[in-house]
Amino acid sequence: MTIGLTAGRSLPIGPPRILIPPGTIRSDTQDEGRRRTREKTIVVIIAIAVVTASIGLVLYVFIRPWTLHDVLGKDRFTPGQEVVLEGTITGIARLNTSDGPAVYLELDGEKLCSGADGVSWGVVGDPAASYRIGDRFRTTLHFAAYRFNGDPAVSAPELACPFPGVFHGISVVWDGVSSVVGFSLMFREKDGGGWSRYEIVTLQGDRYRASVLPVTLRRSPPLLASDPDLRQRGSINSAAAWTVIAGVQYVLVSGQFIAAPIVDSMTSLAAATSRNGTLRFVDSNGDGLVGDGDTIDVHLPDPGGATAYDTYMLQVGEVNGTFAEYVGAGHYILNGPRGPFEIIPSLPVAELVHLRHTGDQVGARVTSTAQVTRVRLGVPQEIANLSFELSVNGSVEVVHISDLPAVFGSGVSLSFADRNVTGRFDRGDEFVVGNLANRTGVQLRVFGASGFIATADWIAGFGHAVSGMAPRVTLTAQGSGPYRVSADVKFWHPELALNRTVRVSLRENSIPVMTDLRVVNGTVGTFANGTLAFTDADGDGTVSSGDFFMLQGGAGARYDLTVSIFFGGLFWNVVLGP
Repeated sequence: MTIGLTAGRSLPIGPPRILIPPGTIRSDTQDEGRRRTREKTIVVIIAIAVVTASIGLVLYVFIRPWTLHDVLGKDRFTPGQEVVLEGTITGIARLNTSDGPAVYLELDGEKLCSGADGVSWGVVGDPAASYRIGDRFRTTLHFAAYRFNGDPAVSAPELACPFPGVFHGISVVWDGVSSVVGFSLMFREKDGGGWSRYEIVTLQGDRYRASVLPVTLRRSPPLLASDPDLRQRGSINSAAAWTVIAGVQYVLVSGQFIAAPIVDSMTSLAAATSRNGTLRFVDSNGDGLVGDGDTIDVHLPDPGGATAYDTYMLQVGEVNGTFAEYVGAGHYILNGPRGPFEIIPSLPVAELVHLRHTGDQVGARVTSTAQVTRVRLGVPQEIANLSFELSVNGSVEVVHISDLPAVFGSGVSLSFADRNVTGRFDRGDEFVVGNLANRTGVQLRVFGASGFIATADWIAGFGHAVSGMAPRVTLTAQGSGPYRVSADVKFWHPELALNRTVRVSLRENSIPVMTDLRVVNGTVGTFANGTLAFTDADGDGTVSSGDFFMLQGGAGARYDLTVSIFFGGLFWNVVLGP
């Protein structure tokens, strides 16, 4: 059988045949060579692919821009190392600093060095440039050798986190603490002679006795050796290492720098000049008191290099590492090649208004008035944005200006008057708090659009009392009748003055026989079975160490003697008899 292919020709059916072009010689040796050639080609292609992938990986890991997260997670920086960093701007902080205007950019939401406004310091930007949230930012980090309190370290001037960002955070926190325990020290300026000026800022315009307020300037010791991991590392050369050092610094600050040596001091601000000449107190208004607007000037030594930094703690009212007086203040200073690195202002708030208790109408109930006496920082805020927190004996009410006047469930009332009719919270504006029980503790706080701006506290029927640090008083009894009760007062406090709020109460066999009597030098009071007298041994007009009470009572009776200030708000007692 044949199949026709072309006219006139046929092809017989049979086993297939391989047609070889003319001039081609087929052999088994040639087939083997072709197979090997194909294998070599595949190997070469695979090798090229591997090399290409490796190069791509190297380019991705080492040449691509780093993120801030990459940098902060890096185990070790080395001097001379350069890193290209890129990220998306998620926050912008423009600040005035002691070194001039500065801008810090938060990248990709990295929050390690978050500031008080919620914006984290990530990298240093150009103060003259314009930045927008969502823009891409690219810079090169030039790592260099640093020294921090004498320890070797590595950082880059283009980085703001963790150095100096975390350390600025310590300063902000301590400024906030100071404003609670007494007053804040706000950086104002550096002069050409190397002096840095810190202004005293009080929340209510209070003034204090200079003669009872000592001052110390302590310098942080090297801290690398204090942590085993850091000691083994031998340098503060990663973000993690910087963070650990910041933690140790914070512990020092929290403990009032007790581990840091004193480099200079004043026995009191009344001395005006420190023993080593690096501190001076300036009584700006010459009233002989320490108060709002006065300054403490500091002259710190050069840390010794363009990338060298030291930290100091300036403390008022500190003795032996702890606050030992009735008010205190502290400021954490990062001192660099251009002097202290400070944010202006260094307070945790940009606005501050002095609001003071100005008078009471006392009857069956008390009506108190508090008035704005000064806009201390910032500009007067719009009244429409104000809200208030009123605390009366621990009961707190929060109201907005639009809710006033108001009467609360306790019966206490609050009203506000814009006395100068400016629509802004400024001098002369006043609050009236009504229906208060006599000797009631009151606190009024004011919040504006940017947060807390003012506070006033007072005792209804008495007035404002400087609280600050709570005094520590110990009463020790001697004898078995008559009894001598000696006072040991750890530090002076204005409310221990005999003409202020110090009072004494006495119980005989659990029955009150004297209640809240004023303490005087001499006989304090009498009762059916005896008398109580007080001796101001040093004649200073206050209850102080060495002063004592003498109690003559009934035989076999048990007595409980209580001494208090702030009309019972703070008290100490001692039990006498069987």
